[in-house]
Amino acid sequence: MAYIIDKEHCTNCGRCSMHCPSHAIGGDFTGPRVDPEKCIECGSCVEHCPLDALHPESQPYPEPKPHEPKIVDCDLCVIGGGGGGLVAAGRFAWLTGKKVVVLEKMRKCGGSAWFASTMRMYNSQWQKDRGVKDELNDKLVEVMDQTYWELDSHLVRNALKGTGEWFDWLGEIDPDRDSKFVESFYVFDGPDSMITPGYCPPGGRIGSPESNGTGWYAVQLMQKVIQEKGGEILTQTRAKSFRMENGRVAAVIAEDPGGQVIVNCKACVMSPGSWIRNQEILDKYVPEFGRLPQGISSHVHLACTGDGIGLAESANAFIDYDSFCMRLMGGAGMAPGQTALAMTTGPYAVYVNKNGKRWINELTMGRSSFFAVATALVYQPEGQNWSIFDLGMAKEAAKRPFRSIKKKFNPIPEVPVPENCEEDLRKNAPQMISADTIEEFAEKLGVPADNLRETIARYNAMCAQGRDDDFFKSPEDLIPFGNGPYYAVGGGVSTDGAFGGVRVNENIQAYAEDRETLIENLYVPGDFASGRFLNMHGYKVQVLNDLSWAMSSGFIAGSHAAELLKDAE
Repeated sequence: MAYIIDKEHCTNCGRCSMHCPSHAIGGDFTGPRVDPEKCIECGSCVEHCPLDALHPESQPYPEPKPHEPKIVDCDLCVIGGGGGGLVAAGRFAWLTGKKVVVLEKMRKCGGSAWFASTMRMYNSQWQKDRGVKDELNDKLVEVMDQTYWELDSHLVRNALKGTGEWFDWLGEIDPDRDSKFVESFYVFDGPDSMITPGYCPPGGRIGSPESNGTGWYAVQLMQKVIQEKGGEILTQTRAKSFRMENGRVAAVIAEDPGGQVIVNCKACVMSPGSWIRNQEILDKYVPEFGRLPQGISSHVHLACTGDGIGLAESANAFIDYDSFCMRLMGGAGMAPGQTALAMTTGPYAVYVNKNGKRWINELTMGRSSFFAVATALVYQPEGQNWSIFDLGMAKEAAKRPFRSIKKKFNPIPEVPVPENCEEDLRKNAPQMISADTIEEFAEKLGVPADNLRETIARYNAMCAQGRDDDFFKSPEDLIPFGNGPYYAVGGGVSTDGAFGGVRVNENIQAYAEDRETLIENLYVPGDFASGRFLNMHGYKVQVLNDLSWAMSSGFIAGSHAAELLKDAE
């Protein structure tokens, strides 16, 4: 007997493979596979899968039993059991003790929050106790300037402030919270930035899959709170529409595998995730990304099918389609060995596209980020980049003093080209594309040989004249190609999510279609809300990272819903 992976629920997170003692699970970007010859049937993969995507071959998932429509009554109905939805549900239940029902269409709650590690945080008591300067007001002005004051300043203030308030609340729920967190920083801000708490159980390494992350911790804790307060979590239950009465949500019409479920409620939190798995929406709003092959990952979560669009339409909510955008990543690829890493992330390699043509200044990633590189790469043929160099370039680079080209922190390390670069390249060549001639190199890369030969010749000519007339690379960073061997590291376009949806106010309440009236008892935290970022021609300029926004917006929504229903008593 072996174990079966249900591809409709697997996000390719790798936890099953990581914890498999017999190394029976492998795969690629399309998802993992179990080798029945190696499987020892220990069940470790099932235990560690956060989404219940594995089961023994002899124990298939139970067949659904048809039922008559179910009627469920509650005070707050939460659509979507991801980070934002669970925090809203937990916060409401904690404050009121009233009945909460969470509708989650997957087999388990958590969504993308399972895989989110670090976050920005402002003005928490945890930070004050460690002498961290209160940067809230300075940050508010900074991010409002960055977004040209187009965003609702009250929403931005509440969102930033809510991060610390949320974490302080966790200290009330979990007396052992501080033993599970260490001094850390948001991954894209760097170690010299403001200290924030990072989840790291004793003996773990922060940010590692083995230690999970802040999102994992929050998902577990919120489910515990909901259950202890008498709430109900209905998995494999998909919300389909709202029943509205006098401009307010009166009920959520849903379906489980057996039939219809009607949830009567006094308020509703809609946190269904993004639309990144909805091809029709991708084709319409981000067609450059939509045309590329879609792999499976926690950032392209299988639950994110855009259900919120139909739900919002049935509530007559304002869907801000102008906000729809993605945050793209990529460009350099995973480089094996120190030499390849140094060449592809440093200034000396040359970036060519699928046509064998140079397409960008190679220092863009260092000066800006791999988000900026990917935003440009998505327009290149098949979204493909090759970082190419040859042995002679590597040898010359090894002689030059190492210098950083980063203008701001990003998590891709910078390393010098080692003196033993020839030996290092030879050792790691099987994990790269390499060739002795340009013709062979072009064939392996799948690019036109004439184009590649022309690109290399032109680059060498510009190196000789000491001036990059095409992409203006500094003369000190120009090293010509020699006669091989040639090496390439491939990189494509990936993403850390899709964003945009219902416009919300500072309390995370949804605006109606007229963009002025509020749907008072409908809250939209998480990725399907607009208001915490600006869509700059497809580039997402955000005031708060995704995990921070999920936790903060969920906290604000749950808190305000508690006040709303209290006032209605």
